[in-house]
Amino acid sequence: MSDQPHDERGGRGTSDANRTDATPESDRTGTADTDPTDRDTADADSERDTAAAGRTDPDASDSRSASAMERAETDDPEGLSPEGAGEGANAHGSDALMWISGIVSLLGLWIAASPFVYDTTVTALWNNLLIGAAVFLIAGYNYYRYTDGLPTSVGAMSLVAILGVWTLATPFVVEMVSDAAFWSNVITGLLIALLAGYVAYAGRSVEATAPARAEA
Repeated sequence: MSDQPHDERGGRGTSDANRTDATPESDRTGTADTDPTDRDTADADSERDTAAAGRTDPDASDSRSASAMERAETDDPEGLSPEGAGEGANAHGSDALMWISGIVSLLGLWIAASPFVYDTTVTALWNNLLIGAAVFLIAGYNYYRYTDGLPTSVGAMSLVAILGVWTLATPFVVEMVSDAAFWSNVITGLLIALLAGYVAYAGRSVEATAPARAEA
């Protein structure tokens, strides 16, 4: 009889041990697995919050715009897109017109100096001196406009072209003593008329197309 209570206590101890072993491992460690559905919902909420912050934050929008511009410059560093190509062509055209204006200015300087190189009459001397000085100054002014970032002065270069035509005609109107002076005026006047006329025509074309580009 005395052994039976002892066995009952042993049975109760074994039962308690079984209950302890049956406790889930997550309960013993104090952590629980997260439901995958809850994780997906949390991720979606986080993405929506991030997108909303991007829409309302002007700094973020500016950053995205700057990044887009940097990518465009990286993709088209030479300005080879249609718009970039047009701007590049205008820049190269302005450089060409600038140098042509400079050449015309130097031709005017030669016209003014030629009477002191070749034998000529007093009338031809003063004609060439005045016309050459005018061509030198007006074409030089147009050259300066380009260096200052301004467009062609169409009126100024048209006047230079007219002065070139007069220089070309001068030997047929005013007596020249030497053949060298005769041909100097003819050739130089022809060059001035053609080059100055081209610069004036190109400058007028640029002015005509500028409003169209602005509206586009």
